[in-house]
Amino acid sequence: MATGERAALIWLCLSFLLYGSVQGANRDVQQPCLTNIKCPTRISDEGDVIEYVLKEAPKELQTLFSLLDKRTVFHHVCREPACLCNPCFNGGSCHETFEGFTCSCPDGYIGNSCETFSMILSVSVHGTDHGTSEGRVGFTSHGSPSQVKLFTNEAWSMNTSHLVCQHLGYSRGAYATLSGNVYNTTDSNSSLEYGDIRCGQDARNISECWYESRPRDGVISDMIIAVVCCTSPVCGPEGEPLGISSGIIPDSAITKSSCDASLDCDSTAGRLHSNATWIPAANDYASPWIQIHLESLHLVTGVVTQSHHSLDDSTTSYTISFRLDTDTWISYRDVYTYSNSTVFQGNFRRTTPVEHSFHPPLMARFIRLHPRTYVGSPSLRFDLIGYGPLADYIGDIYEPN
Repeated sequence: MATGERAALIWLCLSFLLYGSVQGANRDVQQPCLTNIKCPTRISDEGDVIEYVLKEAPKELQTLFSLLDKRTVFHHVCREPACLCNPCFNGGSCHETFEGFTCSCPDGYIGNSCETFSMILSVSVHGTDHGTSEGRVGFTSHGSPSQVKLFTNEAWSMNTSHLVCQHLGYSRGAYATLSGNVYNTTDSNSSLEYGDIRCGQDARNISECWYESRPRDGVISDMIIAVVCCTSPVCGPEGEPLGISSGIIPDSAITKSSCDASLDCDSTAGRLHSNATWIPAANDYASPWIQIHLESLHLVTGVVTQSHHSLDDSTTSYTISFRLDTDTWISYRDVYTYSNSTVFQGNFRRTTPVEHSFHPPLMARFIRLHPRTYVGSPSLRFDLIGYGPLADYIGDIYEPN
């Protein structure tokens, strides 16, 4: 026992005899004498003044005190503050309690001492033969990358379902959120772990979210979340590819802000499913763009993007601008966006195209994609979905039989 703790114990015993213990017929008795107990201060080896705090006596001292007094009593001891050396990791805030301490953890960390990094690493679906498009939502975290847990419906929203499906490659997000025994899992309920999702207000990817552990006790099937993701037959944009990937749109109609001269970056670069990926020059990464000239007016209902054809480089978010015949570019903003322009999620997997619908669709002759964030480099391949030329459609409508 350290000298300071021994001195505090001696002082406590004196205090015990002078002030007496709180006594009564049961343990929920009032404790008025606690206001009269003042713990001592001590000088540390470094010369710091430490004010001891009142704590619940440890079990080994309970026996000692029971020998001194057979009555029903509360036992206390003056101890060095538990938060003196901050036992909370990763920026957690320590708070003294009568039993010891608690930690208030920052977003993305859990555990008694905020020791576990709980940011979401990956998501998956379980309990169905429909591939990755629907099922109960499982997840792994950076702190437990090999353990799959299931999400509960605590704090879940439709936007969270969209983030899950977009991470799985379904860029249009979720068609529905379900719960209950709609899907089965191969694990027994006794072996499953659960978590409640937490996302910041501006989260644009499920990897920006974290979880808080949920005890197995009390979790019933109606609380377990499942999603049905938007597949092309269910949620796809109306229309047909406008010809970037097929080559109908000529090379002369594709222009770029710049191009990385060290790679194969001719006029064909940037077409969806091609082996030539557009990459801007390194000094243009801050504000690059790739432009399509549709020549005549088109109704554009969606966009499809891919990352680099052979590297892990990808554009992870981008905006769109368009114009008719004037020199004024208009930033596209859908009905769900309150800022000046809609930021579309790009690609995180090399082989998976990501598709977005435009709500509302836009009419344009010129369209630009502006990469905003990227991995490695702002690499991009894409195509547009829609109808056109509109003059042909109008002519078909009014053509006499």
